[in-house]
Amino acid sequence: MHFGKTLLGLGLVSAAALSSGDASASFLDLGVQGGVSSRTLADVKYKPGFNFQAHADLALIPPILMLGAYVNGFPFGGQAYPKAGQGVNTNEAINFQSYGLRAKLKIPIPGGFTPYGIAGIGLVSASFPDITIQKCATVAGQSGCIEQKVPNANKLFAEFVLGIGAMIKLGGPVHLTLEGAWRPTTGYKNEDYDKAMETQKQPQPSRTGSSFTFHGGLAISL
Repeated sequence: MHFGKTLLGLGLVSAAALSSGDASASFLDLGVQGGVSSRTLADVKYKPGFNFQAHADLALIPPILMLGAYVNGFPFGGQAYPKAGQGVNTNEAINFQSYGLRAKLKIPIPGGFTPYGIAGIGLVSASFPDITIQKCATVAGQSGCIEQKVPNANKLFAEFVLGIGAMIKLGGPVHLTLEGAWRPTTGYKNEDYDKAMETQKQPQPSRTGSSFTFHGGLAISL
């Protein structure tokens, strides 16, 4: 009996959302967002920087569940600079771009405010500059150091997205969006760098990382 009442309550809330014409009743959400991203990767911390994101979500089980795609850091807003004091070049930016799929779970409440949660998975493309490392040795009592460039090139690795957000109706189909997400990453490799660092007798760097993104923007709900 209690389960039946719960279903009835959900049905009434969904019906109210559908009849109100708000974001929770939409079959398509299209949006662009700007904000801030902070990242760590392979034991290197990056300065917070501007981040851009675009997304498109299509209703799978309206008005609650949507499935869509996102692009982060493209065509701009993906650059990050390493923080100082980590032994890496802080003057050259690394360009991070990610692409993936996400699910959006809306809470269908009547009115112009629609909270939601997101979960997704995607690929991150990172364009790194070459790394210059220093090799030092002592031969016949004489110590000396040389510099060696290690190619870094482009790397691909996976990210997972977990976040929360809200859509606030401004007028008609236009909504203000606010969204925060945690994006743990894994699978980053750099064999050339690892081989060069073997001669330095340095520990292997971590191959995991994460980023936090905080966005605000506009969306059209149809």
